[in-house]
Amino acid sequence: MRQYREALELSQPTFAALLGVPQETYRTWDAGRRPVPGKILAQARALAGHPDDQELLPLPVLAAMLRVHVRTLHLAARLGRLTVVYDTRTTFRRLRPRATRAAALTFRQLHYRKHGRRGPIAPPPLTWAIVPA
Repeated sequence: MRQYREALELSQPTFAALLGVPQETYRTWDAGRRPVPGKILAQARALAGHPDDQELLPLPVLAAMLRVHVRTLHLAARLGRLTVVYDTRTTFRRLRPRATRAAALTFRQLHYRKHGRRGPIAPPPLTWAIVPA
């Protein structure tokens, strides 16, 4: 939420008024202490002019948007069910996966809660060749 507000260069009270929510409620969303409802998140994206579903987003952001656990998206990426692009920057020497909202929605429609836990797990090997330069 903060990135959309800062893109518009608005204060928290002003952006909360545009969204039609109380300022205190918005403050918890802006700080990341509470999950943002999907309807409000879509409204904030539209206000900020970010309707592009092809924008690469970190998996925690996508997890909040889809209301799934971030580990679910990480597992889906390892299994090849979620199309991801790995960022060149690392966190604790691990590549950071990013995915588009369109890819996450496709994953949710096709794979989410449709496979049992005891399926064959054979993650594809991760190589530096698939990391964008």
